[in-house]
Amino acid sequence: MFPLRNRRMTSWPVHVDLLDRAILDLLCSLSATWREHDADALTGMQQEALRLLTEAGLVERRVWLTARMESQPDEVDLTVVVSGEGVTPLIWERVFRAVP
Repeated sequence: MFPLRNRRMTSWPVHVDLLDRAILDLLCSLSATWREHDADALTGMQQEALRLLTEAGLVERRVWLTARMESQPDEVDLTVVVSGEGVTPLIWERVFRAVP
């Protein structure tokens, strides 16, 4: 068995393209418990890798939102869980339908 250096796979195999490496790195960095990640800190390649992993159902993304209608004083806190094929493009439509 080969030890992983720093739990990253970017050093091998060398013939893996950049997107595949980003996917492998994200998979190797996953923990058994939920953690928050700063999406703005991810590179474009890492964001694409995360999108592909989410749509494949291998990871879940949780998004926290606070919504308020312009003429209403009440706010609604939402937690959106995104995972699985075809979910990402339709997520906002589903969120807006769920808000009373």
